[in-house]
Amino acid sequence: MMRGELVGTSGKGLYDLDRKKDRLTSVPIFPGNLNDLYVEAILQYKNKLYVGTRHMGIITTSVVAGDNTQVVASGQLYSKEAGLAKNDYVYALKRYNEKLYICSSKGTFVYGFDDANFSKLDSVPSINFALDSLNNRWILSYRMELYFNQQKLEMGTEVSDFYIGKDGKVWLATGKGVAFLSNLNAKPIFYNPAKKVIEFTSIRKDEDGYFWLGSRMGIYRFDPQSKLFASYQITGGSKANSFNHAKLLKGLEGEFYWGSNDGVVSINPQACSYLPKPMFEVGQGKKEDASIFNVYNYSFNHQEENGLAYRFSHPDSSWNYLPGDKHVLDFSNLDRGSYQLDIAAINADGIMNDKFKSFSFQIKRSLNYTLSLWGITLIILVGIVFWYWRARKADLAPSIKEEEEQAETPEDKIYREWTQDEFMQKALLVIEENLSDNSFGVNELYLAIQMSKSNFYRKLKKFTDLSPNELIRFVRLRKSAQLLIEAKQSVNEIAYEVGFNSPSYFTRCFKQQFGIAPSEYKEHYNMLCCTPEKAL
Repeated sequence: MMRGELVGTSGKGLYDLDRKKDRLTSVPIFPGNLNDLYVEAILQYKNKLYVGTRHMGIITTSVVAGDNTQVVASGQLYSKEAGLAKNDYVYALKRYNEKLYICSSKGTFVYGFDDANFSKLDSVPSINFALDSLNNRWILSYRMELYFNQQKLEMGTEVSDFYIGKDGKVWLATGKGVAFLSNLNAKPIFYNPAKKVIEFTSIRKDEDGYFWLGSRMGIYRFDPQSKLFASYQITGGSKANSFNHAKLLKGLEGEFYWGSNDGVVSINPQACSYLPKPMFEVGQGKKEDASIFNVYNYSFNHQEENGLAYRFSHPDSSWNYLPGDKHVLDFSNLDRGSYQLDIAAINADGIMNDKFKSFSFQIKRSLNYTLSLWGITLIILVGIVFWYWRARKADLAPSIKEEEEQAETPEDKIYREWTQDEFMQKALLVIEENLSDNSFGVNELYLAIQMSKSNFYRKLKKFTDLSPNELIRFVRLRKSAQLLIEAKQSVNEIAYEVGFNSPSYFTRCFKQQFGIAPSEYKEHYNMLCCTPEKAL
């Protein structure tokens, strides 16, 4: 890489990053007014710089040695025979084995620096590419789908970026958090900060083994060993810390650079002295309550995200990590005996206090025997209640059926009436099949129905005053209401599952449709089930 760093920007062209002055300086490529380029990727090989753009394909430039500001366009890199045109959208440029790998709207291509040979690897539009240690091809498609040697891997969510370790294990930045893929046949395991579901957009690993992630909600660091997250707010940097599918690059001195909505933001993982140390106190119960501990974490960086860890002292002991909302450790249910307990704190940046505190306590009378007696009694009582319920079920069946008929919501009734028509039935089916795809919109709906915009509007007006966009949103919200009743997922998880990019926007739309917040809907539904049906 050249002295310093070059930065590509969206709609403003190429810039030189002066780290000492924290300033970006424009680097002209063309004479005149042709420098408002949408730069997506930059790669240097010897004295040439390859610039991947949004509308002008790959621009090749000559670089004056040691001077980033002297970059002159020398041509374009493309191949009609291979299928890459001059003006194709180029998403990423990667270098492996002295070859240039090109991710574009026409697929993935490879170009030999030395022999100038061009060939096409895959026709799937791609935004990222990697070769692992066994030369297997990993391709991330424009539709955020991951492919392994042309085999599509089912992740259950969109993939924005990925990292392949030397051991072959794969970590991914996805719409449902950080995902770990141990092998091709395993299901991905997702990790998120406590009480959150984060849509991560980029991922890189530092020298200490931590992952650094860009997201729509700021910058995060993730420890793959403890599974703890640290969040970072950039003072004077990005206003909302929004890194929407941002490019995340590693600099010469190990620092990471993110492209954000508000400019370039950097973090040096080694310069961590400014991070607050974990500070905590522990209160142990007296006498009979000596096995109960209250832990108070006083680290002031994102207080709500602080956590704690504990372990029992023995040769094979390991730390158990608890989230920030856990403040009480209760071991009163342990068997009789003496115990030695170590407790430590973890601050919001994932740093653990190395000076843990040790406590001793005894359990003189085990609760397990008492609990066993209560368990047997409870089983007998449950059996009696179950027998009584079965005896009453036949008598209550008619009234239950009547209540189920009354439980139909106004939205369910509208939906049921729509499904009586063949056109509406087909439109609703297409929307439901693409419910989790947040990129699915009216254009995709017209295409799937095989109908022009005007014809679709005309048919839709027969049944509802909703626009096509409003129809899609209605179906998404109706499905979210059903999921909220089941209460198997959080509000954020449901928002993403039904195709909303933002939980806050989902909540606003839900309130407009149902008049209450999603978190209150289940209680509202239960009340609706017990009241006479209201007129629409």
